[in-house]
Amino acid sequence: EDILIKLLKSEFVKPNAFNKLCENAAHDYVVFFDADVKPANYCIEELVHGLISDEKILVGGVGLTFSETNSLEKFIESLDLPLAQDFLSGRAYSFKKSKLFEKFREKGFTKMPTNLFYDDFWLQTLFTKKEFKVVEKAIVYYNAGNFREYLRGQARLRLGIEEIKENYPQLYNHWLNEFRCSGNNFHLFIEKIKKANGFLNLFSALFRTAVKFSINRLYCSQILSEYKKLRKEYDSSGGAFVLANSARVKSTKGEIYKKGKIAAKRDSVLLPHTLPAS
Repeated sequence: EDILIKLLKSEFVKPNAFNKLCENAAHDYVVFFDADVKPANYCIEELVHGLISDEKILVGGVGLTFSETNSLEKFIESLDLPLAQDFLSGRAYSFKKSKLFEKFREKGFTKMPTNLFYDDFWLQTLFTKKEFKVVEKAIVYYNAGNFREYLRGQARLRLGIEEIKENYPQLYNHWLNEFRCSGNNFHLFIEKIKKANGFLNLFSALFRTAVKFSINRLYCSQILSEYKKLRKEYDSSGGAFVLANSARVKSTKGEIYKKGKIAAKRDSVLLPHTLPAS
């Protein structure tokens, strides 16, 4: 089968790229990656398989750091893992286009709003638990960066959630009730037990969550400072453009090529390929 690569040009914001991809996708199964990640071998297959075998509409992947030896990057990675099953990661996900546009019409949209700051979170708010799944074998590698970038990431997370809460309150409340059990800590604890595969995995997930909570409390002033900077930019220029110019994009620009060699030791090069229509 011939390999087809088509370059699509759009404004330098993810929602525009998402809409352009949907307009030009020849088949019903669409896979979306961040610009600063390297997919592991079989990542695409795992993301598409989740759509077909489990009849899901939206399937998310999991991000791991390039480095196997950098203790700081591995630590930051471990802090992000507890969120993996609660949040759709924009680093890698797949969706069934026909069903997605049914959701758009149901919620009163014709496409993804182009000025979103937290586009992947907005996308998840359209769905239910039965329609969404995270596939742990669908791995992409990324540059976790330093600890300051982790704190910036927490500020971006806060701003992103606030954006949905303020601009799309119905979607936010739907997500809160569907994925976060209305914020009830006991129900969240029960959900973690259901998702954990064994006591040790449960203990590990709860321990990482507790460590992350403690770190965020300890560095709350730094996170607040970063948040205020982002909020000021957001209010003056719009969400998507703030993310496009954020420190995460700047710090990882070019790193994907250098660090990709490390990830390539674990996985062979993944060539783009077409998928059959359903």
